[in-house]
Amino acid sequence: MPPEAPPPGSLPEAKPPRMWYHSVGFVLTMLFAVLGPLGLPFLWRSPAFSRWAKWTLTVVMVLYTAAMVVLIVLIFRYAVRIFSTYQTYL
Repeated sequence: MPPEAPPPGSLPEAKPPRMWYHSVGFVLTMLFAVLGPLGLPFLWRSPAFSRWAKWTLTVVMVLYTAAMVVLIVLIFRYAVRIFSTYQTYL
């Protein structure tokens, strides 16, 4: 006699496998080493982070990006000043 099938809906639902691009390491690498703010969609679609962690990392990414922009502007101004100083000697 075959065993009776459990009633519909009583089986636990299987979680879909987590995709490789939702892993914590991949998302953090995309945010801070590769894409910067363009990596935020990976962060917000990843189920590996809580809502609090997503907001915290978003704020950190915005501050990080702003700091990089300011640093690039300062480096560019310094380079222009140095080149203009050397140009006067030519």
